[in-house]
Amino acid sequence: MVGEDLPLALEAYDGSRIGPEDARTRVYVRSPDALRRMVLAPGELGLARAYVAGDIEVEGDIFDVLELRDRMPSPKLSPTQWAMAARLVASAGMKRLPPPPEEAHPRGRLHTRGRDAEAVTHHYDVSNRFYRLVLGPSMTGPPSRRRRPPRPS
Repeated sequence: MVGEDLPLALEAYDGSRIGPEDARTRVYVRSPDALRRMVLAPGELGLARAYVAGDIEVEGDIFDVLELRDRMPSPKLSPTQWAMAARLVASAGMKRLPPPPEEAHPRGRLHTRGRDAEAVTHHYDVSNRFYRLVLGPSMTGPPSRRRRPPRPS
């Protein structure tokens, strides 16, 4: 799905591995719950939930992981194909996991001032002590963690 020249190493809970041995970034899939989250909430939401819940860990540069989305095909499934996929997942006994407790649960109509303010407060109103712990004394983070400009096509 992501090609032969995988830019990172991937290790699963069952001992399987893929990617270069000397990869600067490693992704550890810690449990089958990570796969359940990604199958039942495809795209970035499932991946984010698996990461926040600790079902996936990243050692190295998180941007290497995020760049994989540019390498993956965008499946175009018909409603019938989505229904068949849902039945397949259901028959495998894959029940939806609850979102991680850290996930915001704002109430009300989408994108109202109040709801959006609640979501922003949930995610960003943390102390400078937290940012110092995560980013270091400069509060900007190490250069390897800063967003890189997109690669030319």
